[in-house]
Amino acid sequence: MSIFQQIVAIDFVEQFERGAQSYLAAKKEYYANHANRALECIKGALDRSPRSARLLDVGCGGGDDFHSYLEMGFCNLFGVDPSKSMVLAASKALPAIKISDGKWEQLNFPDADIDIVVGNFSMQYCENIDRGIDEAVRVLKRGGYFVVAVSHPTFDGVHGQHYSGKNSLVTANLYNGKFSVKYPGHSLSEYLSENFFRNFRLVKLTEFFSAANSRAVPSGLCVVGTKE
Repeated sequence: MSIFQQIVAIDFVEQFERGAQSYLAAKKEYYANHANRALECIKGALDRSPRSARLLDVGCGGGDDFHSYLEMGFCNLFGVDPSKSMVLAASKALPAIKISDGKWEQLNFPDADIDIVVGNFSMQYCENIDRGIDEAVRVLKRGGYFVVAVSHPTFDGVHGQHYSGKNSLVTANLYNGKFSVKYPGHSLSEYLSENFFRNFRLVKLTEFFSAANSRAVPSGLCVVGTKE
């Protein structure tokens, strides 16, 4: 089977759908003992934003990050996730927040409706990053913020099970190896593409190491842009 055929055969949502409880339990245990570097980067980018801003978390999972946004004072929060199990878990934990089915490539929000779009290690599951960027551009108001943390392409290439070429696949063992996922491999130029710079002004680009990663290669990348 070719790499392209492997990618097509994988349902990137189904791996979370069937393993939702295991994933959420492993994540909770891991971050009880480790700092969440990606979330720290996102919070830093949001620090000066008005707390009345309409904030959309794409790929919100079980909704864990909403607790931090609420603590920061944000009160107009929305979330989407392509996994029905994750939407159910997040809605149960946070009934006051509107959480619904959705994904980067298809956001069920009107044009120019959102002030801030965030994603914490969710955009890498897109098979076409530009489509995700297009949707973020569509729903954001002019001057709105795009704040995304993703697995660093270099880290994926060095430490993940990575198949190089136009179509690539990464296998990552998360949370001390307690949950394994697959996602399409992406390059830095896919996140910082011509499409990105056509629609956003790059505000900040941060490489970071996970709390458990002491290797020389950064494990994450945080991209912050404002819609032109």
